[in-house]
Amino acid sequence: MSDFEVLQAYASWAGTAVPDKLPGLPFANLDVFENENSLINRLFYFVPDFSAGELRCFFYFEDNLFSKEANGDLTLKESSLHLISP
Repeated sequence: MSDFEVLQAYASWAGTAVPDKLPGLPFANLDVFENENSLINRLFYFVPDFSAGELRCFFYFEDNLFSKEANGDLTLKESSLHLISP
């Protein structure tokens, strides 16, 4: 699923136009893979909505691939959005 498809899914859920960037509150930050050269990190988000008088949430995560420099610095190489489906 492309980033734009995730944005479209959010817009459909929220009943709004497709945004340039997703809103959201981070609730988890996990390193899912690491070796000498790279690190894959996932940031999990939720977007709460109370407009209908009850709580409903949209969940997604961001996959981030970093390269590791010799001095320990990380450089972001790519990032992608993904839905968390119930």
